[in-house]
Amino acid sequence: MEKGTEGAEVLGIHLEGPYISTEKRGSQDPDFIRPPSLDEFKKVLKASNRKLKIVTLAPEIGGAGRLIDELRNSGQSLR
Repeated sequence: MEKGTEGAEVLGIHLEGPYISTEKRGSQDPDFIRPPSLDEFKKVLKASNRKLKIVTLAPEIGGAGRLIDELRNSGQSLR
């Protein structure tokens, strides 16, 4: 994103999974779905240079509450 693109402007990153419901996964590969991990999310946020704008996750799965709190504190959007 820092390098820019020709004809488009990348505004941010949408992290869709891996913290989603296996029952409502759509076309997502179930092998990559896992419970929320605060440590993993912090690494992803750092690697993205805090460019995450939207995170899709299943609030009903175990550990989601802690991750949602972290998302609120980091200024990321919830979806």
